[in-house]
Amino acid sequence: MPEKVENRLYKVPRYFFANYSEIFASTFDLPQGSVSPEGQSDDHPFELHGLTCSEFEPLLRVIYPMNTHEPLLSSTFEDWTSILKLSTMWGMSAVRQLAVENLSNCMALRGDAVEYVVLAKAYEVVTWLRQGYLKLVKRAEPISPAEAERIGWVASVQIYQIREAALVKQAGNRGFVKYTGTLTDHDVLGHIERVFEKDFIAAEAASERHLPVTN
Repeated sequence: MPEKVENRLYKVPRYFFANYSEIFASTFDLPQGSVSPEGQSDDHPFELHGLTCSEFEPLLRVIYPMNTHEPLLSSTFEDWTSILKLSTMWGMSAVRQLAVENLSNCMALRGDAVEYVVLAKAYEVVTWLRQGYLKLVKRAEPISPAEAERIGWVASVQIYQIREAALVKQAGNRGFVKYTGTLTDHDVLGHIERVFEKDFIAAEAASERHLPVTN
């Protein structure tokens, strides 16, 4: 099936996209008109708008090994982010699940708490949202203005309030103590769940829409 991204033509087996994507499968099932349908020839390729070649090619590098049972090629954080974006957009549940697993490993190594929250909100991954908020509350460094812009000012204030409440309880009769990253999961998890309850419920519902359908 000829597919066109930007000004580049790709020749890919139609089966791969019909098999992995609910969106493409339903599109291919639509009745064809009298004109030459998209994807049937190089002169009438299936045009994919709103993405770049650098986003599309990592997806191809994953789909082909998944069909041939060959080992996956090594991919970067940026590659897996592109794969997650397209698999979410096109209803590729199995590919999306693979991207989430690999990005989870990448983010654990990178250690950027803000990244967890930003990607969780962009691609509806509830586990990352919980992890991101937990890391932000527990870390010693305050949230910077640039980080607050990325995760939202309301969430930033809520994170600060959770941290302060946990510190007051931890300090007890000692009064004010400078925070040095000593809060544990036990100290803050309950606060986080209560404050962000609506966010987690919405994110959980969104995440479930992307789960692979089992027969």
